[in-house]
Amino acid sequence: MLSFFTPQLKIQKNRQVIRETDERMAKYSRRGLIGNFVIFMLCMTVGTFVDKQPTMAIALSIGLLITTLLRGYLLFRFEAIYPRAPGLWRTRYFYATLLGAGWWGLIVAVETLVVGIDNEGSLLWLYTIVFFSMTANAFAPYKQFLTIYQLLGLVPGAFCLLFTGEMIGVIYAIVVFFF
Repeated sequence: MLSFFTPQLKIQKNRQVIRETDERMAKYSRRGLIGNFVIFMLCMTVGTFVDKQPTMAIALSIGLLITTLLRGYLLFRFEAIYPRAPGLWRTRYFYATLLGAGWWGLIVAVETLVVGIDNEGSLLWLYTIVFFSMTANAFAPYKQFLTIYQLLGLVPGAFCLLFTGEMIGVIYAIVVFFF
């Protein structure tokens, strides 16, 4: 099993500090969970993706709902689950979050290929960039996890931007890869 966090420094071995870090991470993640779902539904409602690919929109919605429920269970039951097994909670949370980031990356990639950077594509990309840069602060103590998380959430869509054939898409992709 892949380990995303191995305490090495004295501060990382302090249980109180790690608990506060995990609480902050859970708090930001709960907000992000709701924000992701709202933005996705807004893009599906006002955009052209549903008209072009209705079956794909349903599949992406179901996948997002499942990953949201999985992560939501761990996040909204944090106070009940965490005290019994902090390491186990953190590991499960990391795996569920990576699954969610991968699914979000798939959503952004598919939407980018179908509608490009126009219409709801620009809103989805703006939200994604802002969201992933904000979560970097909360996940900073877990560097291995943060690297994989951002890779799964941003890189698939950035590759698809290269294939849109639009200059602005190529520029977005280069900026994402650069940062």
